[in-house]
Amino acid sequence: MRSRSELRATFERYMEVFNHFERLPLPVVAAVQGLCFGGGLELALRADMIFASSSARFGHPEQTLGIVTLLGGIYRVAERAGRARASEWALTSEQVSAAAMEHAGVVNKVFPDADLLAESRTFVEKLAMGPTRAYAAHKALLRAWANGGVAAATRPCST
Repeated sequence: MRSRSELRATFERYMEVFNHFERLPLPVVAAVQGLCFGGGLELALRADMIFASSSARFGHPEQTLGIVTLLGGIYRVAERAGRARASEWALTSEQVSAAAMEHAGVVNKVFPDADLLAESRTFVEKLAMGPTRAYAAHKALLRAWANGGVAAATRPCST
């Protein structure tokens, strides 16, 4: 059994990796097919956009295990879908369909299973031809907004 300090170090390492993924200065698109639960959901939520196959299912299984979502899943769902849905899905460990996640604003687009990879690749290739510095700036603005609202996002940059 791991000690409390070992568990804390592991958690901090995971959080650091997930935070790094989220802060990449380029668009990140998650393509989800099948089950996307727990840490997989928490990682997918770090992407700028989530595309899903129609058969994809999302959820927080932590409630059934008697633990909490430690890597940011519950509040990232709340940011995208609202507090009520985030609470319901986390507290019940419900498996949520891709269509429901799209309707709630968590998933950007849902494609038939056979089309997910091709549609995702087409979209990402389009982004790759775009203005990458502008993408980085947009991500920084959205992060400022998420952290402090419109006032924070409209403050002049201090660089």
